[in-house]
Amino acid sequence: EISSNYNHSLVLDSEGNVFGFGFNGDGRLANNIPSNKPRRDTHYNILESNSIPILSKFFIHFKLKVKQVACGSNFSLFLTNSLNVYSVGEGSHGQLGIQFSSQTITKERSSLLVPKLIYSLICYPIKEIKAGELHALALTEFGTCFSWGRNHKGQLGLNFESKQDVYLPRQITHINNDVEIDHIYANSKSSAFVT
Repeated sequence: EISSNYNHSLVLDSEGNVFGFGFNGDGRLANNIPSNKPRRDTHYNILESNSIPILSKFFIHFKLKVKQVACGSNFSLFLTNSLNVYSVGEGSHGQLGIQFSSQTITKERSSLLVPKLIYSLICYPIKEIKAGELHALALTEFGTCFSWGRNHKGQLGLNFESKQDVYLPRQITHINNDVEIDHIYANSKSSAFVT
């Protein structure tokens, strides 16, 4: 499987290993592992870009196998064989699916340089993930769908007036009450659902 968006790409091999290449700003290639050392700068001494695919250190370090990858414009999503979703990269519009503690969200304060589990999805068996430019979708094995991230064009499908960003995954209920979703798609500023 291959996923690509703007200036980075992820490749998944048949054994569940992730390779990334392209721009690695904000750690979007998942090539960092956690450290107990204090963070001195926002770049973690990582390569800014790779022209050849490099094996993700994070998933090797934690012995996690990945079954699906998705690239947004400045972030990445990973679905593991245990049906958990991880995110990494820049998340100032909520595209990482994680609530940051600061009330003032800035690019520097909302970046994850190391992939992080999206805890709010941990109780749901996720079968498919997709990333748009600045939003994301996750589909469960039961046909329910969650969305989060930028919502300025209504791309999250949440059926409410506000076009505010959504930082934690929310279930799309007005679709799921009537039908079961089979597949999801995310484009730059839109989403689609196949029933």
